[in-house]
Amino acid sequence: MSPPPASLGASDLLDPRDAAPAARARLHAWLALQRHAAYRPAHAKACLERGQGPVETLAALGGGRTPARVLPEADLARACELLIRHGARIVPFGSALYPLRIATLRDAAPVLAVRGDPGVLAGPFVAIVGARVPTRLGTELAFELARELAANGVGIVSGLALGIDAAAHRGAIAAHGTTVAMLGCGPGALVSDAYMMGIEPVTQRQRMDEALDAIMALLRCDGPVTMKTDWFELREARLADGDDRDLRAREDAVRDDEGEDDRELREDLVQGNLHAGVITRPAGLRRSVRAAARSPGRLLPAGDLRAPAARPT
Repeated sequence: MSPPPASLGASDLLDPRDAAPAARARLHAWLALQRHAAYRPAHAKACLERGQGPVETLAALGGGRTPARVLPEADLARACELLIRHGARIVPFGSALYPLRIATLRDAAPVLAVRGDPGVLAGPFVAIVGARVPTRLGTELAFELARELAANGVGIVSGLALGIDAAAHRGAIAAHGTTVAMLGCGPGALVSDAYMMGIEPVTQRQRMDEALDAIMALLRCDGPVTMKTDWFELREARLADGDDRDLRAREDAVRDDEGEDDRELREDLVQGNLHAGVITRPAGLRRSVRAAARSPGRLLPAGDLRAPAARPT
């Protein structure tokens, strides 16, 4: 893990490995706020923007809540252990590292858990996501678009799934660019979540932690993963890739379902031109992406890019 830049303040990046009492208290407060406000963050964000810190924000949300009540010490220890195990650190709302385009959302999360260099989140990004079993055309277009954007200084955000997501990540890597994976592993701390998923509330957090352990082990690619819990078992498991026969068979099946219009569109798009989200022809994808990269506002959503007013500690 790269250390935070020296110019950043103590509140910009929270490290679960830091055992200093003040650092532990800050981390405790932010994680407690995340647990309580994760599903209704708009009120919490409004408080933070007014300059209130996480402890004051918890109190403002009502019910006499404190970090110790919302996140007992045992839960805090488990959360820190999980963050340390996966090499993640916490970027709180108001930090210089918190992405501005997320911060401008009405329901921006109180904290983000980041593995890797959080400094890259400040750059321009384009999200490329799609089907897990795409056509070959879709895969090629996602890869080429991501590669050209990354080569021109635009980062790629995707979900680390098979298909289009994987092609987008690979395209950015092929250009030696920046790519960010967003993992859908939210708090899962509400009883209603457990009922929605059909499991007992007392087991939901443990199961989420176990599932995340399995996902991260697979992503590390250190070798086949064997893991057994009371609800799933992996035996010599590994991530599937594009060479797997079953994936190729499913991709071929998708292509077999294409009509003549789809095949003509495939041929057109191979020579196509992407401009502001509209496919035209025949100027060429590379030239259009380079032009768009010079004006990233045409690709990225418009919004208020002012930094959050508050930077509570």
